[in-house]
Amino acid sequence: MTEVFKTIPIKLTLASPLHIGCDQDYEPSSFAIDKSSKSLVAINADQFFKAIGDDETKKFSAICQKGTAASLLEIYRFMATNSHHASGRKIAVSESFIHHFDQVLKLHGNRIESQLNQFRIARTSFDPYSGWPIIPGSSVKGALRTAVLNRLNQRKSTPRNEPRDGNRRLQEHLLNYNSRNMDTDPFRLIKVSDLTALKPPTLKIVYAVNIKKGRIDKPTRALYQMVEAVDAGCEFSGTISVFKPPQGFRSTVVDWDKIVDALEYFYGHERKREQKECDDVGIAPLPSTPDNTAGIIRVGFHSGAECVTIDGHREIGIRQKKGTTIKDHTTTFWFASPSPEPHNPKPFGWMYLQKISDAEWKLASTQNRQNWLEVSAELVKKANDFKKAELEAAQKLAEEKARAQEEAKREEEAAQQAANAFAQWENMDAKAKAIASIQGNALYDTAVTADPGVKLDRENPGKVYELLAQFEGTEKVDVARAMKDLWIEQKKWKKKEVSKGQALKVAEIKKILGESE
Repeated sequence: MTEVFKTIPIKLTLASPLHIGCDQDYEPSSFAIDKSSKSLVAINADQFFKAIGDDETKKFSAICQKGTAASLLEIYRFMATNSHHASGRKIAVSESFIHHFDQVLKLHGNRIESQLNQFRIARTSFDPYSGWPIIPGSSVKGALRTAVLNRLNQRKSTPRNEPRDGNRRLQEHLLNYNSRNMDTDPFRLIKVSDLTALKPPTLKIVYAVNIKKGRIDKPTRALYQMVEAVDAGCEFSGTISVFKPPQGFRSTVVDWDKIVDALEYFYGHERKREQKECDDVGIAPLPSTPDNTAGIIRVGFHSGAECVTIDGHREIGIRQKKGTTIKDHTTTFWFASPSPEPHNPKPFGWMYLQKISDAEWKLASTQNRQNWLEVSAELVKKANDFKKAELEAAQKLAEEKARAQEEAKREEEAAQQAANAFAQWENMDAKAKAIASIQGNALYDTAVTADPGVKLDRENPGKVYELLAQFEGTEKVDVARAMKDLWIEQKKWKKKEVSKGQALKVAEIKKILGESE
């Protein structure tokens, strides 16, 4: 195994907004706009859909199933309507962005698809567990390689190679290695860790706007892009490890001193060049270089073609009305702006690289560990909350199922009881039915449940009166007493309230009951 010669703890301090692409966008269903705090809220989906309830969740699902451009607009509108339920990471947005979003919500007709395609917000590179932005070590290593290649070349235009493989051959020449054998590549001996934020970084959504060099008053016709960017001033820490070359290694050896020298030579020069171009159009300069800075470096999205190529061998395609022409410099540059038009624009990707002491690195590592512990604790809490919610939902479902089963059982028993009662009622003779109906006992009530027609006997007690002659003894008295109670209830008992025929029936009942007139 190759031996580590030296590990250098480093800190990168952003001098301007940084965006490093990760091939992910903020999807329409993954964010809401909080106008009160001027922020884009990257929502926690579990909490959001729990907060809006089942009915709204079903509406959202129905919209998603449409799968059309117009349905994407419906999702934006749905999220805007329910934005008060959104919770999660907040990314700052400008008034211009809020106005832009409001205009998107009003789209209709043929403009929907074209305008929505333009309303895409690219995420910056991030840790998938914490959601915090990171600076990938591969991005930093690529910038270091570009600086070293430029330092070795020193702006020479020779040797010239065929365009098809010119870049490969040039790198082989400058680094003295064979690209067919990657073990000979000197940058194989340089390892750069991913760099993590020392504290929660400030994020914002910016517009990447293209400006003609020398003409800030005339933006190019290129479409703007919207990206998530880490704001200037944020700090990231990591390490650069330099390994000892193996015995017999013949390629150019790259060490820390050569890296520092290359950064000053190349990026120092490119910063001065760009700053002069910025001065020409009135764009403010970058902050002054902090003390103990090992060098300035440029990383990420829209770093500019000059900062990712080798001076003296640049062949940059420039689109013009009559086609594409090749030049050794760009005619426009990209800046971060809070609006689609250049407003207080800032260049992308400049940062200061500092070598820090072991004590500072230990402190940074401790802080990073504390940050991760806090993030981990939050993730565990979210997992536990989600598990608790799942258990509560399962318990609620089980209780509802048990209630439904119990209700079905009761209904089944009631139906069976009614069927049995009605069958018993059907087998009763007229006298028994008369007693049951006039007394309104339980059997009668159950029979009525099975067949409401049975109720007619009680509503027409005259039919029962006609059967009185068939009763004898106490049975006759019980039926008569039940008829008295019913007629009193129906106000058919007092003489002054009834017809002569009814009065005669009342008199007969009183006689059976032994009551005087």
